[in-house]
Amino acid sequence: MVRVRMVQLYVLWLLGVWVTRVMQRISSPVVYICAVSLFAAAALFFWQGWVDVSLWDEGFLWYGAQRFLYGDVPIRDFYAYDVGRYAVLAGFMWIWGNTGIIALRFGLMFVQAAVLAGLSVYLYRRVTRQWVLIGGVMAVVIWWLWPLYRMPDFAVLVVALITLARVQHYQLRARQAFGAGLLYGLVLAAGGDLRKHGLFFVLSLVIILVIRFIKYRQPRRWIRQGTYVLGGVMAGLSPLLLYITLTPGLLQSYIQHMVVGFFERDSANIPLPVPWPWLVSFQDPRVGLRDLCIGLGFVAVVFVPIVLIATVVRRALARQTVHPFVQGAIIYALPSIAYAFSRADLVHLAQGALPALLAGLILIIQERPRWIAPVLVSVFVISAIVYSPVQPRQHCRMLGQCRATQVGPDILSVPNQTADEIALLIRMRNDFVANDETLLIAPFWPGAYAMLGLQAPMWDIYAIWPRSDAQQQSEITQIATIAPRAVLIMNKGMDDRSALRFSLSHQLLHTYILETYDQLREYTTLPGYSIFRIRDYD
Repeated sequence: MVRVRMVQLYVLWLLGVWVTRVMQRISSPVVYICAVSLFAAAALFFWQGWVDVSLWDEGFLWYGAQRFLYGDVPIRDFYAYDVGRYAVLAGFMWIWGNTGIIALRFGLMFVQAAVLAGLSVYLYRRVTRQWVLIGGVMAVVIWWLWPLYRMPDFAVLVVALITLARVQHYQLRARQAFGAGLLYGLVLAAGGDLRKHGLFFVLSLVIILVIRFIKYRQPRRWIRQGTYVLGGVMAGLSPLLLYITLTPGLLQSYIQHMVVGFFERDSANIPLPVPWPWLVSFQDPRVGLRDLCIGLGFVAVVFVPIVLIATVVRRALARQTVHPFVQGAIIYALPSIAYAFSRADLVHLAQGALPALLAGLILIIQERPRWIAPVLVSVFVISAIVYSPVQPRQHCRMLGQCRATQVGPDILSVPNQTADEIALLIRMRNDFVANDETLLIAPFWPGAYAMLGLQAPMWDIYAIWPRSDAQQQSEITQIATIAPRAVLIMNKGMDDRSALRFSLSHQLLHTYILETYDQLREYTTLPGYSIFRIRDYD
């Protein structure tokens, strides 16, 4: 690990030298911004890219990108996001030379650099030319770009906000409106969720066009402009739509699982209790302070948009203008509130709060420049308190119990518990997998398949939602055909809810496993796992 760290630091030093030379030779501010953004993303990658791994959500993305590179079709062949992000990250895996977790994070590093560069360029061109302010805003924003595996969502979010700001220009030409929509459509196709991001953008666009119509009283102009933007979005989405339409079986699976299946759920996410600040306990002052900041974050998700809307209305009544980015971000922040509270954790808080956070900072830069320094410092400190403990390297440092572990083709420093779980998975592969055989791992570890280089024997690789009897019967048929030699079941439900345990959410499938496999009670001493071996095993 010491040798690997020295190589990483050397590569980072070379990148820093390159950035310095670029900034000395080229006078373009945009090039400066892109170079610095790439350096910042690369620094984070080399600093903590080889630390910790999540076989849960990160593994869900990892498995999808890996299987796409091997020729499988997301949604049709396995439970997945829309296909775009898998195609992009599979390309970076191909460049890296393997399908390991570091190859995935290598691709996400470039997505993160693009997010930082895109937002910084917009701030430079449309908001302020003061480098200190741009750097301060990005220092705050980078805390909220977490976790790394959600970077495609942040890319779509930032481009959506910039597009909504662009649409509000009165003298926008047809080709410019179409181009703005085209850019958003391409980014949405490459990394977004058509249901969530598409819905949020269209709702925000409609509200903006209605407001423009009320203000300028020219319905034809704004209807035409909206039509050009949406036309551009559809043009940008056309590669994804063609892929969905022309790939055999994908359109039917998309409608069944991503549309019909979505409306069959009781909620968009599995909800969590909101950690309101008045519920915080200060028995441990350090933990209590962080919980208080998290609670204030959820309060701010609701309170800040209300304050910003009141400010915009007040200025409109006084016939004063407000920066178009602020108006667009406020409108986009409204559906983002629902997203943040759909599952009240730090992952959803980051995406739900970012539009209001950016709108508030830009409004202060434009209207109250004297306030911006203390506001940036305050928000930076709160952001660091909330998000520094979940950064991989800091998480390992707090645990004090991380060790080097082989994770696929890479060696990572992971917590002892994760290392023990990985050792169990590798042992099962060595004991039960030969040739083209596989394991059945349920319900929460899609990354285990990616780490072991195996193809999942069931469609529902992340079985967190209860499934109908018909869906479970289909899974049983597929599993019976593949006949994995061994099964690992985690004996707990999502968020430790007994009602969401695999034995209850997938009763038919669990019964099939009990009837077809024998439990190996002495196979592992790790608590919470049941290991099964197929009957009549040779």
